[in-house]
Amino acid sequence: MKKIIHQGKNVKRFREMQGMQQAQLAYELGIGWTVNEILLLEQQEIIEDSLLKQIADILQVSVAVIKNFEEGKHIYIMRKASSDKLRFPVVVPPSDN
Repeated sequence: MKKIIHQGKNVKRFREMQGMQQAQLAYELGIGWTVNEILLLEQQEIIEDSLLKQIADILQVSVAVIKNFEEGKHIYIMRKASSDKLRFPVVVPPSDN
């Protein structure tokens, strides 16, 4: 049986890794989004694909990363942009070696 990845928890993980507050994500998503809406979103096991795409774009990761990330099974590589602002980490699956 395939383990279900909790997409809401992953959204929260990636948002927090960027130092982004729930209020900022709500603002980026646009009208109708509040901190409470983000809190509820982060509790959802599965998130609608079109919304997940918007969130992934804001967090600068792929939808696949949010859908497949499992804590403890990936390595974080932190990169800096040329402006010295911390960019979102690259998530690399562990090697089989």
